Amino acid sequence: MSSFDRRQQDSDFRERVARVRAEADIVAIIGAVVKLGRGGKPRGKCPFHGSKSDSFSVDPGKGYARCYGCDWYGDAIRFLQDYYNLPFREAFDRVASASGADGLTAAPLVREKAVAVRRDSGAPPVSSLEMARWIWKHSAPDFDAVCTWLRARGVPEDVLTPHRLRDIRFAGLAPIWAWPEDRSAGDVPQAPAMVALVRAAPGGERMAWRPIGLHVTYLAPSLDAKMLRRRADGSAMQARKMLGSAAGGCVLLPAMGVTHDAMPESAPIAAGEGIETTLCGIGVAGGIGVTGVAVLSLQNLQGMPERVGKDGAIAMFDPRPADLPAPQAVAWPHRGPVTILVDADMAPMTGPIDRASGRPRGIAMIERRRGPVVHRTMTTAERARLCGALAVRAWRARGADARAVRPPMGMDFNDSARLG
Repeated sequence: MSSFDRRQQDSDFRERVARVRAEADIVAIIGAVVKLGRGGKPRGKCPFHGSKSDSFSVDPGKGYARCYGCDWYGDAIRFLQDYYNLPFREAFDRVASASGADGLTAAPLVREKAVAVRRDSGAPPVSSLEMARWIWKHSAPDFDAVCTWLRARGVPEDVLTPHRLRDIRFAGLAPIWAWPEDRSAGDVPQAPAMVALVRAAPGGERMAWRPIGLHVTYLAPSLDAKMLRRRADGSAMQARKMLGSAAGGCVLLPAMGVTHDAMPESAPIAAGEGIETTLCGIGVAGGIGVTGVAVLSLQNLQGMPERVGKDGAIAMFDPRPADLPAPQAVAWPHRGPVTILVDADMAPMTGPIDRASGRPRGIAMIERRRGPVVHRTMTTAERARLCGALAVRAWRARGADARAVRPPMGMDFNDSARLG
């Protein structure tokens, strides 16, 4: 199947999901197990936290239901997933065929009633690492659910395999922020999430490939878009969260036959900043036989550049990585090809604000050998070239045959994958 055909197939599937969701009789599907009242938005007792009041509300106009007691939220597909413990694809097929819950046995997700947390309770929030452990424990491999999000981001179908996504799980409901130590995770808002295990890369102070953190992407109930929720002040909640540590770490996306404890020295590698970027860029690096390394931050991808002179200028004509103890790029001894995936949509860098004028000072740079130091905005194109040059030097210093690639200016690899 050609890349165009795969993209068309993905687009057709997303359109089909949207159509099935819009046409689903959510009142009938939920009403088969929840006794609903009458009215335009019928209510009933929540099947997930065992409410005594009619806290569960169904909105057939929008195609979604919500419990105001435990904050469960979702469409007809999500309801079948959570009430009958089904993978996304089976729940989708049942809604699409109007077979509903025929022949299924209830195995509902158990949620706790949300408790209003007093701001003056004084209890500190749980640590980032404890929050990560809780989410990982309460998540599970769900290839279909994870791929729903990744396909929506333009990831090619041929790189989506259970083996490649072995360190990525799905949480039907994950806490959006840390809860107080004297409360539980059910006391804070939750959302579906893709959760990826972050491991320490070889070559650092930590034991190689030991889990050090969790990268969480909170999703909309449909799973094909990021979560969009707002706080009381109108500001958007953060849809991505890094729990534990990411410094010196990465999410490994291995090709078939490769694992974190069996990494051939000659295996082709594609290293990018984000998970979706890396998966989309694997095709650029050679296809399904390439192992992806998502390093999760620009600092992990390129390290810190060396700065020279009293101005701390960056030698743009020949940028070099800074020496320790400055943060270093994630790279390890390797004898195979390494493709650095550099997105070309980074925002220009304007530098710190001058207190006297209130204007950006610009970035101190030396544009040519033996040239003067200038202070100006570093453009998107310059940032991409700098990132690529630093990352290539880091990998070559460890023996790899490294090169940097980028999509057309103003785009990331997700955009590029969609356009072919």
